[in-house]
Amino acid sequence: MGWLWPRSLPIPRNAGRWHLAAIVAVMAYLAALCGVEVIALNDARAGWNRTLDGTLTLQLPPDTSPARLEVVMALLRRTPGVTAAQPLQPAETARLLEPWLGKSVPVDIMPLPRLVDVRIDPGAAPDLAGLQQRLHEVAPEAQLQDHRNWLARLLGLTSRLRIVAVGIVVATIIVAAMTAAAAAAGGFARDADRIMLLHALGAEELDIGRALVIPAAGLGLLGGAIGAVAAAVTVRALAGSMQSLGVSSVAPALGDYRILALLALVVLAGCIVVAAAAATVTWRHLLRLP
Repeated sequence: MGWLWPRSLPIPRNAGRWHLAAIVAVMAYLAALCGVEVIALNDARAGWNRTLDGTLTLQLPPDTSPARLEVVMALLRRTPGVTAAQPLQPAETARLLEPWLGKSVPVDIMPLPRLVDVRIDPGAAPDLAGLQQRLHEVAPEAQLQDHRNWLARLLGLTSRLRIVAVGIVVATIIVAAMTAAAAAAGGFARDADRIMLLHALGAEELDIGRALVIPAAGLGLLGGAIGAVAAAVTVRALAGSMQSLGVSSVAPALGDYRILALLALVVLAGCIVVAAAAATVTWRHLLRLP
């Protein structure tokens, strides 16, 4: 009977097989969302590095006179390691505060601080402590803010978040594999008499194995597809919400090729993980047949 196609073997389908597909769908959904967040964190890290690396912000009181501002600017431009210094216009400062205060707040009548954007050479950074002291001599209330320490802490946080996301993905793969293995073992035990009879009649182990593994792989593929579609809907909704808030980098667009590749990988992984787990358990049981 080795010539028989596996579907021709009279092995009934498991009535609870949809439970496996549902579990794989949930696992695929979680894995896809974690993968999307890893991509978003990588993009955000790159953006923060480009924006904040080598950048300082000098904050001056709102009533700083133009003459004092010129003295401060001259001091900054003479400082070794400072490559550029540019005071922000009040409209630019108001635009920076708009995400926190909202558009309805009349920032034009508020006493906004004078901000100076300072660019430094990362390879030859200035003595910030000495610079702060010299600034206090000409502008006692001047505050020099170094973004690099904040950026380092933020990058450390994103690294830990990525580790957590990868851990969740690994955990979902393990759970899906264990579920598939348990389902395969249960199905083999339930139909053990029928399988032993088919084997005694001449059915080869490979045919019996395929008759058991191929349906399981199909359920894994179906579950992975359902989870990927659900994740795509979630990503699209999050992208729209984040874009309306002006923080679109938190959720990449669904049309991003990396997101599409990730969703396809999730579907394929659902099929492979379930098929591999089912094949391992099934083959182990088949080897024990007389």
